[in-house]
Amino acid sequence: MYLYYAIFTPSAGQFAIEFPDLEGAFSCGEDMDEALYMAKDLLEGWLITAEEEGDPIPAPSLPDDLLVPEDALLLPIEVDLDQAKEKHFLSGE
Repeated sequence: MYLYYAIFTPSAGQFAIEFPDLEGAFSCGEDMDEALYMAKDLLEGWLITAEEEGDPIPAPSLPDDLLVPEDALLLPIEVDLDQAKEKHFLSGE
C-alpha cells in the first residue's frame, strides 16, 4: 500500500492535480470526481513505471511539510500496487 498527498487546485473550470513528492506527476480532471479518479490512476501509473524502471520511489512527505496554495485542497491518495498492476495488466496498459 502506498499513500501520497495530492494537491487539487481549481483552474479554468477544472482541477489541476499535482503529487509534489513525485517528479512530473501532474494531471487534471473536469470535476472533483474525475480529478480523484485521475489522481489515483496517475499515482498507480507513476509507481508501476518507477518500479519497472528500477527508479527509487521517494518516501511520502507529511501533510504539514507540503506547500499548498490557499485555494487548493490537499488530499491523501492511497493505492494498492499489486491490485494496480493486475488492473493495468488486464486492461493492456
